[in-house]
Amino acid sequence: MRDDELVREIASRELGTLVQAGALTLEEAGEVGPHPTLVHDLNGQLLFRRYPILGREHAGGFVDMAAHENLGGPLLAAAIESSWQIDSFHDQLELFAANHHHRREHVKLVAYSYPKFAAQVRDDATTMVDISSGEPVPQDQLRPWSLLDSLSAAEAARNREASSERMRYWSTEGRAASTLDEPAKPFTVGDFKYIEQEALWCSVASAQMILDYHGVKSDAETLAKDIGLLVQNKKIALPAHEGAVKHLADVLADTAAPDLDFNTTHVDSTHCWNCVTAWLKSTGPLIQFVPGHARVLAGYVSYSLEGTGTTRKYLAYDPWKYNGIKWVPADELITDFTCRAECGKHKPTP
Repeated sequence: MRDDELVREIASRELGTLVQAGALTLEEAGEVGPHPTLVHDLNGQLLFRRYPILGREHAGGFVDMAAHENLGGPLLAAAIESSWQIDSFHDQLELFAANHHHRREHVKLVAYSYPKFAAQVRDDATTMVDISSGEPVPQDQLRPWSLLDSLSAAEAARNREASSERMRYWSTEGRAASTLDEPAKPFTVGDFKYIEQEALWCSVASAQMILDYHGVKSDAETLAKDIGLLVQNKKIALPAHEGAVKHLADVLADTAAPDLDFNTTHVDSTHCWNCVTAWLKSTGPLIQFVPGHARVLAGYVSYSLEGTGTTRKYLAYDPWKYNGIKWVPADELITDFTCRAECGKHKPTP
């Protein structure tokens, strides 16, 4: 069996595990299609394979499988809903190649700021174009960074161990399906509006999703002006430091939703499963800041396969166009801050 065929088979089994855990329906799991899209790290190494999920009523499903053991996994993302459709996506790459006077095989995808990626001609960083917007990556505002090079030695070692354990589980002779040690109980905060970001405004779209959950309608441009991300009609990305995140939190509490009783808006620079899951239950969705990006966490699930360690995943509403609503690992990747709003009128826990 070829490597990509083996990974595709394991992807199907991982999705089946999420079905058993109650995190996906059978229709959402669908069928993992062939011919993955390859996404590379900024340092040139293959990072992950994105497989389409077939057989759904609505297109856009995908599953991302790690191609490097330092990422752990091997399941990096399972999308419930997104704008990613493999045919139109590859049409965009063909157009990009033609516009840069290169053949398609000279174009590769690079995760310039994971989980966002860009099209690039060979290894020429000056040609990086964000594949969702069609615009050059604004390197003066969003410093491209390598996910693999950013992992500490301890993080990489922990992820390799988790990856090896999972691969040993799936490579057991005769193993065609998973067995959970005990029933999983996934939690989600309930339905609210998914909003795609405009250009550099992942933080704005994330803030809009939080406000929508609390019943507050907002306009991206007005909110961006309040936060300071629209200056003389120029869109600006939220700076990646704690002070900027706290300022965004203040805008949410004081400007965007003055009719709501926001008691506190917490910014936490530590990544804590127990804290995040408790916050999701008590106050609803929260914004998670990863280097160069922001998204909303809206649920979680925890389970263990027979004889293996615990698997923890968050349900992320990722405003970058080709990510969408997806289950992502809770333990294996990099988190900067989380931001949440305590509100006296928040929705009750389901």
